[in-house]
Amino acid sequence: MAGAGLSGSGLFWGRLERKPRGSLERMGEGSMGTLSERETEVLVLVARGLSNYQIATEMHLAESTVKRHLANIYEKVGAGSRPEATRVALQEQWIGISEITSGDLDGSEPPDPEDGS
Repeated sequence: MAGAGLSGSGLFWGRLERKPRGSLERMGEGSMGTLSERETEVLVLVARGLSNYQIATEMHLAESTVKRHLANIYEKVGAGSRPEATRVALQEQWIGISEITSGDLDGSEPPDPEDGS
């Protein structure tokens, strides 16, 4: 379902500092669609190098659903591959490096084991 957060937790969308990603439109490309929140979540995990199976497991989806999201992403951003879709998303600032390199989908740092967390 478009617009749904991860297991209802709202992790990914809790702390956006840039424009809302759930309604991103490619500027100057009129007929291009928008990326849903779910598609953007998938794209961040793609950018992290996860396989379709790993993304499906992480997001509690069927692998075929991940494949459908990827097909929609490719069409909407005009990309033909995972690296190209990631490049466009980074270039357009739909996703940021901090979201790719952090352990959580909201861009926060993973807990420090020294803190006893």
